[in-house]
Amino acid sequence: MYSTVSSNEETKSASPAPRAGKEDKLLRLKKFWKRNREGWMFVLPLDIGLGVFTLYPMIQSLIWSFFNYTGGIYYYPVGFGNYIHIFTKDPEFWKVVGNTCFYAFCSVPIVLVSSYLLAALVNLPLKGVGGFRVVYYLPVVIPGVVSGILWKDLFDYNGLFNNILGLFGQHSLFFDEESSVKAISSIFLMNLWSIGGGMIFFNVITMLIGTFQYNGTLTFALEGRGYENALYMYAVFIYNEVFAVGSKYGYGSALSWILVVFLGCLTAVLFRIRKKLYMGDDN
Repeated sequence: MYSTVSSNEETKSASPAPRAGKEDKLLRLKKFWKRNREGWMFVLPLDIGLGVFTLYPMIQSLIWSFFNYTGGIYYYPVGFGNYIHIFTKDPEFWKVVGNTCFYAFCSVPIVLVSSYLLAALVNLPLKGVGGFRVVYYLPVVIPGVVSGILWKDLFDYNGLFNNILGLFGQHSLFFDEESSVKAISSIFLMNLWSIGGGMIFFNVITMLIGTFQYNGTLTFALEGRGYENALYMYAVFIYNEVFAVGSKYGYGSALSWILVVFLGCLTAVLFRIRKKLYMGDDN
């Protein structure tokens, strides 16, 4: 027969094991905090800012996108009603999508190619090239709003560019053209003012995201739309729906999340293409 005393002793000796494991984890956690507390304290303000001003608004807007909410105290749930209305009943949605896609997929290649050519130029062993590098990079630091006001004057009916075209018997309305192609092409010319950035894959991603969020037309076009909505961009559409038309916070949130999902998918596709072109694909 087995001794009950020995079995009780074995049970007592084995029972502290879970407690010892918890103490080891707590000890490791304390050591981790002691080694890294300075770093965590440095990033704490940034984490708080991201949480309060980025993460919380994103979650809130996602919730609003399923409600008919106009900024008051009442929320009227509509489910996917906002999204269905956007794709099936909103007469302006597809117009701004077309304008924005045309702008994004034409502007980014133009800027990248021009940036590459300028980068090649400033690396030539020419006299005074250092000063030229400073001059062509300076417009990059000019705020977009200031740039928009400046170019509005240059593209004015009696502005510099029309005076030059007048020497050849030509004239253009530029931003005020009825055709989206002509009006948005004026923005391509304006973007060449600030092509001092680099030519790397990171810039392709950031520029595409930036062009889909472009709202510079608010500085030089009525309500940012242009004539016959020729300059109406997606980000301006969201702004007008929320702040200019009727405080449609729920509807604007739905529009924003459509843009977030689209940009996420576009970014994933670009990374996939980059992997195939530069890193190979084992699949």
